[in-house]
Amino acid sequence: MADACRDLAVLGCDRVFLKGGALTDATSVDFLCDCLSGETLTLESSRVATLNTHGTGCTTSSAIAACLAKGMELSAAVREAKTYIDGALQGGAEVVVGAGHGPVHHFYNWWNV
Repeated sequence: MADACRDLAVLGCDRVFLKGGALTDATSVDFLCDCLSGETLTLESSRVATLNTHGTGCTTSSAIAACLAKGMELSAAVREAKTYIDGALQGGAEVVVGAGHGPVHHFYNWWNV
């Protein structure tokens, strides 16, 4: 994935973020390639055993955007978003909503379900 991240950046993006949530390894690994600084940031976390994964990409990108709007540097924003989505996955891991893949628990910091 790190190579894919750099390959995408070569196509004209200054920065590329790839999340590894859809992979099946025991660890979820995300990558940020910043061609402007030359930095490649690797973020690892334990995979959460849950079917409630609906919205992980949208939630992660929204969290990054919110952090950037608050004035955070990109690498810090991506780290904060990774922490948030990990918490949202863990917080909603046991929730049963309908059938299939349920949503992550966006409000895990404020109420338990």
